[in-house]
Amino acid sequence: MEETRQQSPEEIAEEVSQKASDSEVVNTLDDLHPTDVADVLEELDLDDRKRVFALLDNEVAIEVLDELDGAAKQELLGELGRRKLQTLVRDMPSDEAADLLNLMPPEETEKLLSAVEEEQAIELRELAEYEPDTAGGIMTKDYLSVTAEQTATEAIEAIRGTPDAEVIRYLYVVNEREELVGVLSLRDVIVARPGAGLAAIARTDVISVRTDTDQEEVARVLDKYDFAAIPVVDGNNVLRGVVTYDDVIDVMEEEASEDIYRLAGTASHKPTREPAPRRVILRLPWLLITLAGGLISSQIMHSFGHGLQAVVSVMAFVPVVNAMGGNVGLQSSTVVVRGLATGEVHASRILSVISKEILVGCMIGIICGTAVAAFALLTQEGAELGFAVGLAMFCGITVAALTGTAIPLLCEKYGIDPALAAGPFITALNDITCLTIYLTMATLLVTTL
Repeated sequence: MEETRQQSPEEIAEEVSQKASDSEVVNTLDDLHPTDVADVLEELDLDDRKRVFALLDNEVAIEVLDELDGAAKQELLGELGRRKLQTLVRDMPSDEAADLLNLMPPEETEKLLSAVEEEQAIELRELAEYEPDTAGGIMTKDYLSVTAEQTATEAIEAIRGTPDAEVIRYLYVVNEREELVGVLSLRDVIVARPGAGLAAIARTDVISVRTDTDQEEVARVLDKYDFAAIPVVDGNNVLRGVVTYDDVIDVMEEEASEDIYRLAGTASHKPTREPAPRRVILRLPWLLITLAGGLISSQIMHSFGHGLQAVVSVMAFVPVVNAMGGNVGLQSSTVVVRGLATGEVHASRILSVISKEILVGCMIGIICGTAVAAFALLTQEGAELGFAVGLAMFCGITVAALTGTAIPLLCEKYGIDPALAAGPFITALNDITCLTIYLTMATLLVTTL
């Protein structure tokens, strides 16, 4: 059977831009998932993007807008008419609508809010007050709440009466002050006797997060307990909203991508789409740090050169000593950076983490140092050089493990993104320390024995 090749977003975008009639454009996009439509829109120029977006059904347009890259979304919002924006905001889930309004100028936001129902406007203003990377910033107000005095039958009627609720898997029990006092799963309600009071079947040991909880911590809690959603409360335990698992997946992907891209010296979520000059601006500062480390290393080699002119073979092992130290340092830093991101590494475990990484570094250093010493003995004249190389390898790897662990922890302590430290800082520092250790030992052992 002949396999049908799926068109790429670039190919579909080119095809769409060449369509003369609106009906042809609609037919081309009709079978695509909203996420795929968003990929196509990002490949179009602004005029074509505006034209295609205007042809989308309102429900599809909302999903497409949510999937668009930040820059593409902001450009498109600037081109849409107020009537279209009002329609989108009115029909959007509250959390998505709040995100959209945050991308717009304050005066335009107020005009849009004045055109929606008062209840929705109040919700959106409340959501806009929270920092975007907190539980309050990513939560939705479209959830179901009930009181302890209600029955299972009344709870089911409440579900039927709010078909647009984004979260229906859980029902949250609140008291007269809107404080969160319990939670019910949809299954709990369905299998309960019709007249059973919710107070008798609700679970009171509710796990929740605060409105100011960082979104990464929210993701960790949801992942730890395998919840589909988690309630968000304020300082008085008043229920303010719910964070759903699909929003957390977006957060986890965003944070993971951010850390990886920071390792590569960029802050963009789609670095392949960045203009070349911006890529240079983002990467150059960190490369200059590495360059500075290399220049310091060259001066160290020059300063030891007079004492080692008789032993040219000493310099042959410089690359391997530096490379091993650099790799071990990056491995240790990767473990720590990821541990900080997932919550595995915290204040109470710092000493344990450092000591274990140093132990790992010592063990690797012994094995690699012994191997390189044996190699040096077999290929070079004199046992002194082999001993110097092996000892330097052991010390260099041990120090690299220490720096690779300590630098991210120090960055975290002083409010610097640890992901930034994993690359240029550790590489440059390890090159300098490994080279200094090796050449010092080579000078002491080779020239004096």
